[in-house]
Amino acid sequence: MGAFGLNASILDASNLAWKLGFCANNQASIPKLLPTYENERRRHAVRIIETSGVYLRFVCNSTLPSVNLKGVGTDPREDELNKPEKPDPAAGEENEDLAFLKRFYAQNGPFLLGVDAAYGNNVLNPPRPTGPHPVVVKNGVRAPNPRVCFSQTKTGYLYDALAGPSKMNIIVWGSDLQGPIRRHLVAFAKALTDPTSFYNRFGAAERFNIVLVIKDTPLEAAPKLAKGSDLAPFMIGTILYDDRAPDEDAHTCYGVDHAKGAAVVVRPDMWTGISVFPNQVDKLTEYFAGFLVETGSVPIRGNASEEVFVTATSRRA
Repeated sequence: MGAFGLNASILDASNLAWKLGFCANNQASIPKLLPTYENERRRHAVRIIETSGVYLRFVCNSTLPSVNLKGVGTDPREDELNKPEKPDPAAGEENEDLAFLKRFYAQNGPFLLGVDAAYGNNVLNPPRPTGPHPVVVKNGVRAPNPRVCFSQTKTGYLYDALAGPSKMNIIVWGSDLQGPIRRHLVAFAKALTDPTSFYNRFGAAERFNIVLVIKDTPLEAAPKLAKGSDLAPFMIGTILYDDRAPDEDAHTCYGVDHAKGAAVVVRPDMWTGISVFPNQVDKLTEYFAGFLVETGSVPIRGNASEEVFVTATSRRA
């Protein structure tokens, strides 16, 4: 069944480290952010126990009941709701063993490969609202890592553009930067310079890594993002070029509507937070207000017992 203990320990450390860092640096609320560690990692530990137990009993042909940990500090994931517990004869599943294997690997395949450890809802991964979603990627799952282009001479993967444990990543999907999507992108670009927006209220470049993914080539994008353009604020971040075929490009990987675009929050541990349309800046403000501390007068320690207060602006300078 694999080295679940080692994999889980790595994910534990990845999940907790950035949260401790944010709280230790007065960037996030301790009572709001730190409880998400147990909320998220407990459900993974529970699934390891349940999955291993169910498969072990099948292999050993054991009739001993497996442990039932439902409700032990966890909420059901979306893909665990209404799943069949036994073979359905009406569906043609006549062989019980084959039916078990079919269900087991369909439900647990990615988990067994170590690429699936979806987290339940909390302040970092709120429930998705009803209605059209900006992307097909759900909240609280590992962010996909499609191949992208960094320049005319360099290719890589989306993760290569994401920041380390000190920043929240916001991936903005911009298609070709024109048509209906442009209005959405302009609204987001304005938020990057508005002192009252989420970006500047919660730390600007010190806390956020902005990544714009577009379908243009570098030469096509240059005049659209040039100084003086209403999209120029995006140049504070990283521009990636989605140059692969339409059926396998990064926009398709995330399920982005090219007419509306999307803004996806990716946490420092590479798990998704929320996704919104780029013009829904108010939703991002509400989201980050749920656990981040606004900048302003931030205490930092000087020599001896002296405590110095600096503003976010002076710190960046």
